[in-house]
Amino acid sequence: MSSNVFLSSVVSVPRRFQRSTKLDADLHQSSTLDGYILQESCLQCLDVMADFIQNTKQRAFTWTGSYGSGKSSLALFLCSLLGDDEEMKAKALKILGRPTKKTNLIHKVFATGNFGNVVTLIGHNGRLNEDFAKAIGQDFSGVSDRVLINKFIKHYSRKNGVIVVIDELGKYLEGGNADNCYFLQELAEAVNRTSSNIIVLGILHQAFDAYAYNLSKAQRDEWAKVQGRYVDIPLLSGAEEVLQLLDKSIVSKRGFQQPDMTRAITAVIDELSKTRKLDKANYLSVFSGVYPLNPVTAVLLGVLSRHSFLQNTRTVFNFLTSKEPFGFNVFLDTTPLDRAEELYSLDVLWDYLRSNFEHSILAQPSEGHRWMVAVDCV
Repeated sequence: MSSNVFLSSVVSVPRRFQRSTKLDADLHQSSTLDGYILQESCLQCLDVMADFIQNTKQRAFTWTGSYGSGKSSLALFLCSLLGDDEEMKAKALKILGRPTKKTNLIHKVFATGNFGNVVTLIGHNGRLNEDFAKAIGQDFSGVSDRVLINKFIKHYSRKNGVIVVIDELGKYLEGGNADNCYFLQELAEAVNRTSSNIIVLGILHQAFDAYAYNLSKAQRDEWAKVQGRYVDIPLLSGAEEVLQLLDKSIVSKRGFQQPDMTRAITAVIDELSKTRKLDKANYLSVFSGVYPLNPVTAVLLGVLSRHSFLQNTRTVFNFLTSKEPFGFNVFLDTTPLDRAEELYSLDVLWDYLRSNFEHSILAQPSEGHRWMVAVDCV
């Protein structure tokens, strides 16, 4: 077999996994849901939210998670499920699947609920009340925050409900912006009192009061009270979810016979099963699906993605799709097909981390020391 034919000719990562989500731009682009994977952590997040909506008057929420944890993509999915774009709704319903014990409440509240309108805002260094007024089509001139919010509730009470999603909410709060903070308080108090189908959802990278680090303790305590008006739901992908993502993201060409990895996979499963209960058949399938990643490499990617110097699932996709030195794409482009039994193993992952992330790792006090010890050992 010619050495000019490389592994990239039979293994690839589809384009749909190669872009990040921009909520306002992607909301009516049906292709943006292609390939979306509704992870377990996302289902739990939606289920908690649906439970509050079904059983309480709580209607103001925040999702908090690190960069790259999939918050904007989940928000796009939820807006598609709730909105009036029939094509987007159909795709979202297909992704959600038939009602099960795990998804029944999500179906009941979101798939068949009355939240027919979607309003989105993208945070920036500006006045939230003015942006909010523009987004809902209201004249803000000479109107107080409370009057604006009451107009908003009255308007959408007659229009089959609404979900307002404020992505990058933290940008409105940076530097301790008290005006924006108090507008959020007024908004939450109003929607939590109404009986209308109105939801407000803010998306954050860190807790509310962390944006008030430069304020006095008394002022920070006030910010914490504002956060208390919102039910905060953390969104973090587990290491096992990253394995599922890798399995679905890496595609081998039909007809290509992968090298037998059973021995290596079995060894990894046996080791993992010493500390946790595993569905061995499922893990066998998943590890087979991540070829040409060494099974140990695949496990470590899930663990590493949660470290502070990386960005959760976004970094996993960067690893799969970028042309960074020693990255997965480079491995596919440089490994001859007649050496297909060679796997992307730990030595290559080490070189990838050292070439692309060493400066970020060293900047983290908790990580930097351990990294230098590891470098010395190697």
